[in-house]
Amino acid sequence: MRYLLLPLLVVILDTICIISAAFFSIYIRFEDTAIAQKYLEMLISQLPIVVAVHLVVYFVFKLYGRVWRYAGSIELVAIVAANIVAALSWYGISIYIDLALPRSLYIFTASILVLFVGGSRLSFRIYSCFINKSKHKFISSKKGIKSVPYRKKTSYWFY
Repeated sequence: MRYLLLPLLVVILDTICIISAAFFSIYIRFEDTAIAQKYLEMLISQLPIVVAVHLVVYFVFKLYGRVWRYAGSIELVAIVAANIVAALSWYGISIYIDLALPRSLYIFTASILVLFVGGSRLSFRIYSCFINKSKHKFISSKKGIKSVPYRKKTSYWFY
């Protein structure tokens, strides 16, 4: 049950991150001006497209199939690349439907999403390290990272 619920929870968390990053980027760009209201209405009309594009790109980049317990630099590169591709795709679609927002909003949204999505994935790793601290330790080898049971060292010189 846990293995089915966790990916759904991550998709919901990503959806919340996508929506909040889009609104946050409008606030950063325009603060609280009348111009912001015009673009805010355009963003609200594009919001289903934005969420769908980002989630599809995240699935293509296999961000939901990774083991985030061992998150590292490779996963961070995948998050950055996925957000760049998603921002470019969103920009292309918004030009196609003739509802283009200022280009800075796409850049701000992608940058904020790298922080939000990367932070959420890193929190999974931190959580798993604290939960499994006394149970397992991780060993890196040429074959990859593997978890082995943690055994406390004794004061004896023999085993």
